Amino acid sequence: MLDNIPITVLITVYNCSNYIKSSITSILNQSYKNYELLIIDDGSEDDIDGIIKSINNDKIRFLRQKHKGRSAALNYGLNVAKYDWVALMDADDIAVPERLEKEVKLINIKDNDIIFSDSAYFRNKKIKFLNVINTDKEDLIRKIEFRGHICNSSVLYNRNYILANGGYNENLNHSEDFELWLRLLHKANFIHLNEILIFMRIRDHSLSTKAAEGSIKKVSVFSGINEPMSEKSLGLLNSFREYFYRRKIKLKVKYFLWKIWHYNKHLILTKKLEYLDRIRLVS
Repeated sequence: MLDNIPITVLITVYNCSNYIKSSITSILNQSYKNYELLIIDDGSEDDIDGIIKSINNDKIRFLRQKHKGRSAALNYGLNVAKYDWVALMDADDIAVPERLEKEVKLINIKDNDIIFSDSAYFRNKKIKFLNVINTDKEDLIRKIEFRGHICNSSVLYNRNYILANGGYNENLNHSEDFELWLRLLHKANFIHLNEILIFMRIRDHSLSTKAAEGSIKKVSVFSGINEPMSEKSLGLLNSFREYFYRRKIKLKVKYFLWKIWHYNKHLILTKKLEYLDRIRLVS
């Protein structure tokens, strides 16, 4: 076990100037200090430059690219990262001060380690629900496959392993993280830290929310895929994840479930059971 290796904290950002300062501050306040903070701007049109300059911290390395999408920004970040071990962070989320310290302690000699933690979703300073996997009860791999949602902002992995397995699929406009986990499902060593280390911000115009509001496509139940999935194949899965884990179920769910039923009865039953068994909602 290693507990003092240098890491790169990677933030990709696109038009998120209202929230990124809080995200950066939460990283600069980490108890673990052996890191660089690499920020990749994916062609933002707001005042990201001014915000980064106003922080003026030596740990920050700020790079820009033309707008190509988040997958391309992530791949670029992995290629230019100073260190092999990379901790992901979304530009609108907040990490608790001990996040990096606790995750780095879980690294062992395997490059295929993918470490992640539980998270809490919030809107307007109020916790809406928790994303808690509770691995003591059931198999972790099965939960990743069917429930899908590993908190992206809590992930720590070796960038060489990710790049050697194709990196992020740049043909996707959303769900690039979920698609990567599916490709690595039976290759990587997923390590779950059963503790809330990330607060995920719920925004109406975030990439994940926009993806959930897209059209619903037919997709079959799958297991252990090796090739990148198409955006069409991810459409339904992403809709399930975002609807179930970002919104409380109200009367609309009856219509939603009825509509999906006509596409894939097997998958809707699986997702309904997963939801009833695992989701923890708080007021």
